[in-house]
Amino acid sequence: MAAAFARVQFRLDPFKPDRKKFWQSPAPTDIGKLRKVAQMTNEDSSENVLLGDDDWDLLVQSIRDRECVLVLGPTASAHPDDPNGLPLSVSLARQLANSLSQSTKPQSTNSSNPLEEQIKATDDLGAIAELYLHRCEPNSSAKLRRRVKDFYRPLQNLTTPLHRDLAQMRFPLCINATHDHFLINALREDTTCKCHEDDYDYTNQNPGLRREAFPANGDVTVYNLFGSIDGINSMVLSETDLLKFLVNVTKNTPEVDAYVIDRLRECGSILFLGFEFHRWYARILWHVLSSERDKRDIPLFAGRDQRFRNEATGAFFQLNEKLTFFDWSPPAFVAELKKRLGTLGHDTPPPKPLTVSNRPDDRRPTVFICHKSEDKPAVRRITDFLNSRQIDVWMDERSLRGGDRWENAIETVISNAANYFLLLASPRLMEGRSYCFKEIGQALDVRSQYRPDWLFIIPTILDLPPTTNSSDFLHSVNPFLREMHAISLDSQALTTSESAAKLEHIAQIIHEDWAKPNRRPK
Repeated sequence: MAAAFARVQFRLDPFKPDRKKFWQSPAPTDIGKLRKVAQMTNEDSSENVLLGDDDWDLLVQSIRDRECVLVLGPTASAHPDDPNGLPLSVSLARQLANSLSQSTKPQSTNSSNPLEEQIKATDDLGAIAELYLHRCEPNSSAKLRRRVKDFYRPLQNLTTPLHRDLAQMRFPLCINATHDHFLINALREDTTCKCHEDDYDYTNQNPGLRREAFPANGDVTVYNLFGSIDGINSMVLSETDLLKFLVNVTKNTPEVDAYVIDRLRECGSILFLGFEFHRWYARILWHVLSSERDKRDIPLFAGRDQRFRNEATGAFFQLNEKLTFFDWSPPAFVAELKKRLGTLGHDTPPPKPLTVSNRPDDRRPTVFICHKSEDKPAVRRITDFLNSRQIDVWMDERSLRGGDRWENAIETVISNAANYFLLLASPRLMEGRSYCFKEIGQALDVRSQYRPDWLFIIPTILDLPPTTNSSDFLHSVNPFLREMHAISLDSQALTTSESAAKLEHIAQIIHEDWAKPNRRPK
């Protein structure tokens, strides 16, 4: 992500955040398109921009398939008893501004500072928190965080109708860019929903403190990207906090949770509610996180407030990011979305757990392919080839069904349903934490229960660096793999005759082993 951040250009001016847009200037050939989209945006600004039926169908189907990621921003949360729906971030900003107006430094005069008064009038939490730090020395950071904790303490066990509706939609991943607990509280009200909560701590003091286990299929994860009131020092509040946070997210220090990155890479759509794209930090943050997605286009939907209309920024996101804006308030949008979704049917019984008898044909061997999510395009081609050679392949995106518990299902498949474990190791596997290492360990345990002349683990290496020895690479993946012979494949040349011959060899050794006496399960 560091490379992505290096391309971002903006002026560090905490009190005039929109003075400089963050993206690189568009190429000359795109200027005309950008102006045309901006002109269309200006002409339509007096009317609500509504989603078309095709947009609604895409979003609804993505939610039904549990492939939509929800991103909640500050303006999506208001006090449940506030009839005006004032965002909590604005209420907090005004409370801090009032406390500054009521307190003065000993050396201060009766005359007010025009710049400070201008900042306090913005309702911008980051800027007002920065001013608070400047005015309340010494121990200003501790004082600020104590005030913020006191603000959120009465709300700690509350939720809202909007968050209850969102909880019923069961987004597999909810990236929370707010500091309240409204969504996780709504999820916990539903005893049929297993939910996880995790925090990103940009200070690296307690990264991933809440992590219980890798989420199973059907679970919901709430990822508090801007920290949590439970870890007060992790909260991103002031402009200085925002800058440090963005630098650390970009450097991946500490790392964003692997599950979050995997979901962003593989999701079918992303829905932003209250994300405030008109603010400089939100645009930079999305620019960095979007670099982790696959290069494929996926539908992006975002609410747009008054401050984000009539700007070339909106035109840029519509043109370059393929982001569809709508001018609904979060409550109105969620109400319409709920109506279109209808009954989601969460009470339907889950399918039977995966066992050997669930395989399409017990006379055909079944292969489990262990791989990193970035290598899915290659896995799909390998799967299609093996299927054409009468070999069944178990692959998470094709074989997991609604209600399957992700981690339990995979353990069951490796131990009981899979006849062969095809390891597709690539340099991407060694870039950080991965569930693949647990799968490899389990496969080695299963292999220890087989006869010595039976085949189970088939190591393949995808995109092996030219200067790396295959045995050394397998040893780096797991020392117990070093003595195994690996087949090397090139992800960019799987359709060539050379790669076809190697895949044919894999199919051949599987069928030869499958034909051995007593090899097939009875």
